[in-house]
Amino acid sequence: MRELQSIVDYGRFNPAIDPVFGALPQWYWPSSPGLSNPGYAWVVSFWDGWATTFYDGRGPFFVRAVRNAP
Repeated sequence: MRELQSIVDYGRFNPAIDPVFGALPQWYWPSSPGLSNPGYAWVVSFWDGWATTFYDGRGPFFVRAVRNAP
């Protein structure tokens, strides 16, 4: 989750990410499960940078590969 949020550019909007990443202003899944409830999953909006949990992990969301550099 932290890696995905690290590429959000909170100074941008629609999309809230540097254009070099070529991301759409949509919801994206990280690999992190939702808090302490396995019925929820994290999602991050590249529309405005908002992060939240989404019930049951259902939805037409995108994925983005990110990693933490050594």
